[in-house]
Amino acid sequence: MAQTVYELASAMQELRDGQMDLQERLDSLSVLVGRQDSTIRALANLMGAPMPSR
Repeated sequence: MAQTVYELASAMQELRDGQMDLQERLDSLSVLVGRQDSTIRALANLMGAPMPSR
């Protein structure tokens, strides 16, 4: 019984670690998309191209 509880706790910790890793990746992607959006808007502004509102 104790072994099963230990394995369950270990598996839950692995899930938490995986969730934290995924959240870090999502946060990084959000920053990257924001930078790309800013770059695209700046280039469109230089070209005089209209951009839709956010």
